[in-house]
Amino acid sequence: MQIKRLKIEIALIILLWISITFSVIFNPHYSLQFILGILGAVTATVSLRYYNKFTIVIVVLILALLSFGLIVVSTVFDIMFGSVSIIPFLLLLMLLLVRYHELKELFTGNDKAVENLSENSNVDFFRKQFKNLSLKQIQSKLDNENIVPDAKIALKELLEEKQTNN
Repeated sequence: MQIKRLKIEIALIILLWISITFSVIFNPHYSLQFILGILGAVTATVSLRYYNKFTIVIVVLILALLSFGLIVVSTVFDIMFGSVSIIPFLLLLMLLLVRYHELKELFTGNDKAVENLSENSNVDFFRKQFKNLSLKQIQSKLDNENIVPDAKIALKELLEEKQTNN
């Protein structure tokens, strides 16, 4: 998982859970919108762990739904301007500004962004599998020509890291 790339999304998911926690403690009003808000926070958390390439889209969707009151995560505190909830709307704008290029690539049908994300996750998978290998074992696997390209990339990165650390 690429934590550095998802810092903003992680912070927003944490804010969702903090808001839900305060709502449950101080004003346990379980409306349908609140239950849907909890399901949204669960979905965002699960996507962060298992489908992190879709986390940006899911968090944007949740913030958009929160902004217009279709789902609710806070029954304790809310600032409204007409029918728009200000705090989620501002967070949505911030996320859209920071992740504009990534979202643009995802929504304009540019498969390069999706390919890069899935390629990185494959390399990350192989890095986790090979992280405990010694330098000799890594070199032996690199010399094997029956290895997939993503595994080879991961092995080369691990080899460089281990060589610089020694």
